[in-house]
Amino acid sequence: MANPEMYARVRELFNQFSGASENELLTIGNDFRELIGQAARDAWGAEFVNIFTPDEREIITEYLGTHEVLIDRLFTNAVLRGEIDSPDDYAFQPMYDRLAKIEADALNLEHGDSVVHIGSGAMPGTAIGLHKLGISTICVEQDPAVAVRSVEVLKRFGLHGTGKIRVVISRGQDVDLVNQKVIVSAMVPDKSAIFQSVRMEPYNGCVMAFRQPSNFLHALEYPTVSDQFLAGRYSQLWSSSLPGDLDPLRATVVIPGYQVGPEKICQVVPPRDHLIPLTT
Repeated sequence: MANPEMYARVRELFNQFSGASENELLTIGNDFRELIGQAARDAWGAEFVNIFTPDEREIITEYLGTHEVLIDRLFTNAVLRGEIDSPDDYAFQPMYDRLAKIEADALNLEHGDSVVHIGSGAMPGTAIGLHKLGISTICVEQDPAVAVRSVEVLKRFGLHGTGKIRVVISRGQDVDLVNQKVIVSAMVPDKSAIFQSVRMEPYNGCVMAFRQPSNFLHALEYPTVSDQFLAGRYSQLWSSSLPGDLDPLRATVVIPGYQVGPEKICQVVPPRDHLIPLTT
């Protein structure tokens, strides 16, 4: 259980988020994530979460999202300056390597397969983790500046290109996901629109893994899409990844479409003309 000093420290860090400079946010975010990790290890996550009101929890998620983007920007800046030559120096890479493995298992991906990753960001850690498993990735990133930076970083690592990692500039709902296996990042803001773009039509071979916080404690770090929303009349929950005790994310795997079932999974449907085609 947390002691009074720990409660005071958690509240102090929260109060420091407002008005923090980038350098201050980097430190505050690191310290706050460390306290989340400590709460998970010491089994007082419920007490930690209940320190805050629901509105304050949303504020924390927003600040920690900004913190992760800041870490990505600082890391990729160093890569592009020639100061870093390995993706394994990225602070979040061990986490993304674990995520890549458990999500590949959940999606039944094997060496030589390909996957689409929506919302890969400037530092596509998941795609790099999947590459280590022999799985190629098409990253879909809607911010052109972020996408260009991602390509430049991948080229520095020798990981850009067909059969490795490619980047497409687009919103997730505007790409053709027919017969694709898809990972949707937790930080993607329009997950509902992406899901609806393939949910409200006949099954087309798409299987989607939506990242979720692994538990209520990690919901402070990442936004949630409920399993109840993903399951329904026009979709079917297929499986869920199995995160480790301290992993902040899991994935809910869904088969969207009017008619779903095991016999439909290998059905081939032609690409739709009004969407951006994806090829590996």
